[in-house]
Amino acid sequence: MKRYFYIGDNIDELKLISVELQSAGFAKPQIHLINRTKGKRYLDSITPFNHSFMHTLFKDEIIAFLAFLATSAIFISGYFMQVAFEQLIILSILAFLCFLSIFSFISKGLLEFEGNEFDQTSIKEQIEIGRHVLLVEMSDSQDLQLGSVMSDHPNIERAGIHKYS
Repeated sequence: MKRYFYIGDNIDELKLISVELQSAGFAKPQIHLINRTKGKRYLDSITPFNHSFMHTLFKDEIIAFLAFLATSAIFISGYFMQVAFEQLIILSILAFLCFLSIFSFISKGLLEFEGNEFDQTSIKEQIEIGRHVLLVEMSDSQDLQLGSVMSDHPNIERAGIHKYS
C-alpha cells in the first residue's frame, strides 16, 4: 500500500481532484484533504511513524545480538585452542566490531524494504503556512488511475510517498 501526498494552494482544485479520483475508481475513504483546520494531529494519526521507529530499534537489537553470538563463538573456540587471554580479548573486541559493521551493512542494504520519499516535517510546515494537502491511499494496481488524474493538474505538487504494509 502507498500514500501519495500532494500540496496545492487552491482547495477547490483539490476537491475537484478528489471527485475525479472517485470517478476513476477510488473509494472516498482513500482520499483525505488536510488543511490547517484538520491540522497536524490528523497527519500524525494517519502516518505510523512510531511503528517505524520501534521496528528500526528492534532490528538494531537483533544485529547486536547476532554480532554478540558470532563473537562468543570466536571467544569460546579461542579458549579451547588455548590462545593467550589478552590476545583472546583483543580478538573478541575486533571480531565484535567487524560483525556489528557487517550485519549493519547487510541489514541496511538487503533487508530494508520500506522506501519512503516522505518528509513529515516539511508537509506540516506547508500546512502551517496555509497550503492544503491531498492524501491518497492506494494499492499498486491504482497507479495508472492516479497518474492520469494528476496529469491534468500541473499546479499540484507531489510532496512525497509513504509506503506501508
